Amino acid sequence: MIYRWRSGSIHNVAPEVAAEVCQRLEQQGRLTAQELVNESRAEDAPLHPEFEWRDEVAAERYREEQARSVIRSIEIVSEEHEPVRAFVHLECAKPEYTAIYSVVTSEDRTGMMLKNAVAEIKAFQRKYGALKEFAGLFLKIDEILSEIGVAC
Repeated sequence: MIYRWRSGSIHNVAPEVAAEVCQRLEQQGRLTAQELVNESRAEDAPLHPEFEWRDEVAAERYREEQARSVIRSIEIVSEEHEPVRAFVHLECAKPEYTAIYSVVTSEDRTGMMLKNAVAEIKAFQRKYGALKEFAGLFLKIDEILSEIGVAC
């Protein structure tokens, strides 16, 4: 098999090395995030360079991930609609969270969110493209994107 890192991701080892370690753990029935960390603790472990081992740096990054979780978890509740996220992450010049009301009232921000949505849809299609049960769904998605003028 040929492996590659997803576009935009930054890594310190070759994707084949990571895939080999993950395959071995999967075959042993223990491919979890915790097991991958444990497997990588030794300084000579193939994936050791992929992890931040300085506790003070890792702790701060974990707190940042917790902060992202807080932001992503806030919803707006209304009687007219299903709950929606109060803040959305927009990939723009400076990736940031933006209040949903700022997005829907700004043509530029709506365009950014639409671009992000299409990227997420394409990621979903890559992830589940091998499932023939979703073939009709993917055709419909492409049809809708074409109707609204978004390149597939």
